[in-house]
Amino acid sequence: MIEQPSPNIGSFSHRRAVLQTFALSLQGWLPSRGNVIFTLLVVGAVLWAQQAGAITLGAPVTSATSATTMAYQGRLADASGAPLTGTHEMVFRLYNAPSGGTPLWEEQWAGSNAVQVTDGLFNVMLGRLTTIPSSIVNDADLYLGVAVGSDPEMIPRMQLGSAPFAMQALTVPDDSIGTSKLRNAAVVNEKLALQVHTLAGVPDQFRLTTTEQTLAQTTITVPYDALYLAFIMFEADGLGARSIAYLRAGSNGPYFGGLNHTSNNVLTTSALFSFELPAGEHVLALRARTTHGSIQPVVRSGTRVIIIPVAQLPR
Repeated sequence: MIEQPSPNIGSFSHRRAVLQTFALSLQGWLPSRGNVIFTLLVVGAVLWAQQAGAITLGAPVTSATSATTMAYQGRLADASGAPLTGTHEMVFRLYNAPSGGTPLWEEQWAGSNAVQVTDGLFNVMLGRLTTIPSSIVNDADLYLGVAVGSDPEMIPRMQLGSAPFAMQALTVPDDSIGTSKLRNAAVVNEKLALQVHTLAGVPDQFRLTTTEQTLAQTTITVPYDALYLAFIMFEADGLGARSIAYLRAGSNGPYFGGLNHTSNNVLTTSALFSFELPAGEHVLALRARTTHGSIQPVVRSGTRVIIIPVAQLPR
């Protein structure tokens, strides 16, 4: 083990501090006279949680500055290995390097918050006094540095294993879940079913021409590649002229479906069809025209389109 410079912490002067893992035999290490042995033992898995101190799956981390805590237990012994009892001031730091560098986080347990040691054992909830930003888990390697009293920081630092990164289970990166990871109908029932869109607001007595015109339109945001059903209800007085109505992506995009009718009376017709949309924002327009050059069919205000998502498309 690497020895520390001789400390001066009251009754612990002329002793030394070292880090020791749980599996290290005290018999295999010969301390120099008059130094403190500071033994840090990781008793269980390192637990990460939110500031409340408990992991709640399904409560995602929503900010890079969200607070986390880490439960930590250690053992403090003298040069002969005898456990110590009392109150000791300690400083804990997290680094992304085994030596050198600037601490990513630091917490001081001093004064009324000094660590109580009983029969050598102590427990602290790191992050209780100074919150640990959740952004720290973005570092692949984390190292814990510890200092007791006025001692310099112990060396070597303790490398934290993969357990702390289990905090990432509280959230997932965008676009990281594939179709096979979702149960059947999960997206349809919980994400898409409520997104029903209606194209309404068609002016009453709107006269069609041979030039295609927009009667109404709406913008929808599609979270996933999806299959949609559209139901067009079209009402017009054609007076013998042919009227054509259809759903289109904007004013010049692809046609999704439509209908037409010829009648010399007021006639309401309807059509049901399906179409696909990729994820993203789309402008859908109800477009219409007449094929008769001299007669202008009149569109009624009852004309509208209802659009309902029915399934998520596999990628």
